[in-house]
Amino acid sequence: MEDLKTNKRPSFNNKQLQLWLNVMMFFLAFPSIYLFQNSIYFYAFIVVLLITKKITGYFFINNTFNKIIFLLLISGLISSILHPLLKFDPGFWKKVNMVLHFAYWFAIGAYFASWLKFLNVYLLAKWISIGFFVQVIAFYFFNIKIDMTIFKFVPGLTRNSFVFNTICFSGFLLFFLYQKIGKLGMTLGSFFVLISLIYTNGRAGGAIGFILLFLSMSLIYPIMRYFTKISLIFFIVIFIFTGFSSNRMYKIGNMIAPYVENINPRFSKLLQGEGEGDLSIDKSWLLRKLMVDKSFDILSKRPIFGIGFGNFSKYGSDLSTYYQYERLQYLDGDYLNTRSAHNSYAGFAAETGIIGFILLLLLLVPQLFWFLKVYWQGNYNIYIVISVSFIGALIHMYTIASITGANIWLLLGVTYSLKNK
Repeated sequence: MEDLKTNKRPSFNNKQLQLWLNVMMFFLAFPSIYLFQNSIYFYAFIVVLLITKKITGYFFINNTFNKIIFLLLISGLISSILHPLLKFDPGFWKKVNMVLHFAYWFAIGAYFASWLKFLNVYLLAKWISIGFFVQVIAFYFFNIKIDMTIFKFVPGLTRNSFVFNTICFSGFLLFFLYQKIGKLGMTLGSFFVLISLIYTNGRAGGAIGFILLFLSMSLIYPIMRYFTKISLIFFIVIFIFTGFSSNRMYKIGNMIAPYVENINPRFSKLLQGEGEGDLSIDKSWLLRKLMVDKSFDILSKRPIFGIGFGNFSKYGSDLSTYYQYERLQYLDGDYLNTRSAHNSYAGFAAETGIIGFILLLLLLVPQLFWFLKVYWQGNYNIYIVISVSFIGALIHMYTIASITGANIWLLLGVTYSLKNK
């Protein structure tokens, strides 16, 4: 792979701009300080836009990504205006605030999709990496919170937020370590990411940690990539001729489980399919299934535009499949209706309808196929390491409602820009 650290590339030659980009990247990776309910990276991004307004305001919708983003915003705005009666209506201004938040997240994606090629990716990755390390330290060792209404300091994220943030920014960390130290740095970084995720005692995080490790290692060690390709072909052939067998999968899981049992008991149980690892009786998994059912119920009634940005947990569904989940019967309907979608794809489809969901797929699918293509062919440079985060995020979005945040939209914009380098 080509070492790009010393390559001369066009950049926005502005120290003030670079300073605010560094601030934004650091606080995206370590979202700990809030002023007037907004994180520091929000204000940093506003300053970045002001500094580059003469550039960014010119032909802003100049690529496919931004055109889709613009259509997605218009579609979501229509959905929010035409939303049905909400059982838990948050009020007019909170709904306006939610639309503005989506506009802001979309703008982050559009900005980096357009202008990443002119920015110093190495410096962006450096400050994300610094924030990444601080985030890990804060999550495991600092359980404090300061809330003074206009000022809030929350160094330790919730487990789900920490896991998703770690996944989204792990690729930047690995890119920086490769550029700074080389293969050894990226190898050590990959194991650091795995350890950071698996010690959370989260099941999805632990599984994705291993996927990120395997993908990143196979990008810099050709023999591992060849092994991955051969293994994939082997499993596809086995699947075609023998079909899927949960018993066979659990046999493989039982081989791994003893090595992770002491540091992540929940992931170990998942590998063995025992106790709370048995998804047929696990309340967390059953709740996710019920929320997907709610999404389909919403789509059956509001198929075109859905129910509007952020309204999934405000909409009162009759939860017609509730009776199928015996282990959830102790929870009442009102409580269940105020839960998040627990699935980014199902939740986004319910909120924006078929139109919004198709537009989202137009953002995600081409980038996924691009990664798989260049990975399979081996025709890539070190920038592709950042896209490893994209693959991990796509998987994790199936188990968590995480489309609402700056981290994923930054990652989508960056990945699009890398795809078109």
